Amino acid sequence: MQARKRRLFIFNSKMERFISHIILMSVLFVVFFLAIIWLSFDVFRSNASFTLPADTKSIVIGHSHPECAIDDAMLKETVNLATSAEAYFYSHQKLKRIIKNNPQIERVYLEFTNNQISSIMDDWTFGEEKQSHHMPKYMPFLSGSELELFVRASFDSFFGALLNSTRENFFRMISRDYLIADELGGYNELTRVMHFQEDSKEYTEEDQRLFKTLSEFNLSMLDSILKLVDEEEIEIIGIRSPQHKSIPDLLNESKFDSIKGVKFANYEFWDFNTLSLPDSAFADPGHLNAQGAYLYTGNLRKRVEAFESAKE
Repeated sequence: MQARKRRLFIFNSKMERFISHIILMSVLFVVFFLAIIWLSFDVFRSNASFTLPADTKSIVIGHSHPECAIDDAMLKETVNLATSAEAYFYSHQKLKRIIKNNPQIERVYLEFTNNQISSIMDDWTFGEEKQSHHMPKYMPFLSGSELELFVRASFDSFFGALLNSTRENFFRMISRDYLIADELGGYNELTRVMHFQEDSKEYTEEDQRLFKTLSEFNLSMLDSILKLVDEEEIEIIGIRSPQHKSIPDLLNESKFDSIKGVKFANYEFWDFNTLSLPDSAFADPGHLNAQGAYLYTGNLRKRVEAFESAKE
């Protein structure tokens, strides 16, 4: 009996030491992981360069519509910083970094179009794919309240974005590649031509509901963008790039017009959605191809020149 108790005591002691070692190793791993995050983020914040060419006076902000539609080589002192699937939260983060590092910026052309009021923007903001794509450039700069917002909205998506941000910024630290301005967007020249049979799609009732349901969060981030440029005394001009008449986004046109009238009541807004373009100018219902971009940017350039002349 005594021998059995002794063996049981030894077993329990070993088990306690084993568990203690597991706990200690777990704590050390968490501490090491947090240290890597803090180090990579701190180094990134200290070295990241959002500096644009010195002669840049205007920038284009938005998602894939202006990314594919505005050839900034045709516009004077303008850089296209639009990027695919960018919700206004990330546009706001981008603008804060650009304005801080480029005091010569005088004007922002901000895309505002139908899908940016719809609830699909919530997934563009908080969804795992979009977070992992956009967050690495901005997460080190987020405030505690912004981080908490994403944790509460979708912890799994946020944690995946955190891992991706840590990995990318750690490799930046090793390679000393901190030139972020080249990764913020740019004109994307599309060569394909829309074919109705290939590009047409049957939209379900759920698709239509998403187009018609508002994203209050994305609209609140639009307010933050407008407030930011006002505080920095930077001119902002809203634009809507051409869309093909078959695009389902236009299901919310009446809501879009109403919201545009409120949000841009005190700002210039140039609506090119009704610009007459041939079907061959479209890569798909939402995006212009190179031919369309040439025609549209030419019209935009004329509008800019006329606007500048009227101010003189």
